[in-house]
Amino acid sequence: MQINKNFFEGWYYKTVTSNAKESLIVIPGIYKSTSHSDEKSHAFVMVIRGGYECLYYRYNISEFSVENGDFTIKIGQNKFNENIIVLSLSSTRLVPSTDIEYESYVNLVVKDWKKILGRELDPSSLKTSIIKHPYIPYSVRGYISFNNTTPYPFTYSSPTVMGPFAYIPFLECNHGVVSMSHKSFGMIEFVNMMHNGIVENRIDLENGFGYIEKDWGVNFPKSWIWSQSNTFINEMKEDFKSSSILVSVADFPLISPDNPLYNVPYLRNFLSLFRLAGRIIVFYHAKSDITYNFKSLDAELHVKLWKSGENSKEVIFNDIAVAGGLEIVGDVMQLVNKLTTR
Repeated sequence: MQINKNFFEGWYYKTVTSNAKESLIVIPGIYKSTSHSDEKSHAFVMVIRGGYECLYYRYNISEFSVENGDFTIKIGQNKFNENIIVLSLSSTRLVPSTDIEYESYVNLVVKDWKKILGRELDPSSLKTSIIKHPYIPYSVRGYISFNNTTPYPFTYSSPTVMGPFAYIPFLECNHGVVSMSHKSFGMIEFVNMMHNGIVENRIDLENGFGYIEKDWGVNFPKSWIWSQSNTFINEMKEDFKSSSILVSVADFPLISPDNPLYNVPYLRNFLSLFRLAGRIIVFYHAKSDITYNFKSLDAELHVKLWKSGENSKEVIFNDIAVAGGLEIVGDVMQLVNKLTTR
């Protein structure tokens, strides 16, 4: 795979067990740096267990490949596409976090949340609540298959989940949905190599709930809020896939600083003024197999959907989502102000 500029691409696989008590996130990806030493460039597989424990496995760029004509990624002995995940992650690839990285992360979290809560935030109590897990050399292995995936429906006005922004070729970050909802089958094992290869944890994903999205570009947004769930309480006992909700807002420039236009004299300062607050609110209703786009939504993952019209009170969907994901990064209050004042 030939990449000639600063670039990243990652695929986000989220799978929740049938009882919604455990979740597993797997993120394969690649980062290509323009650094002359090229030491930063690498492929990776990130595994997040239970929403808090993160394992990062690093691979050489040469170990990353994409099969032509098919959405299939291979990183070492690991394989990913819209139908399966095959994991064979050796503990020798696991990158331990350093004390400096941990302190940097804690300070960043405190900084971001202080902008949200202001004086109500007690930095010391927040710092103590962020736990640094001890390093355990896990090898991760297993297989997950996906059934009845749900791609985002194509229209000319909204070819992807980004709507008309999808037609802009020079955005610094792009977002896509591979499957809004599907059923999962399989099992993943966490093997503790410190204790003679004992299987310490086994996650049974039979008849589970799945979701897949992806991001690619040259930089992540300055700030963003993201939340997603496809595990609704009233649908958990059903055999078919569940409904799914995705809410995302982000602050990003119209033209990336990596764009050649930024090298034009006097144009750089002008282009830097064009920062947008993008908003994505998408709901997939499983029983009717319909995907809806919204302009606004209440702040909690309690979804109530009804037919429009003065005389219509027919409720299409009313449920509460559990086992959801949430990301809050950067100066989100500035982002919220942009959305509410336009």
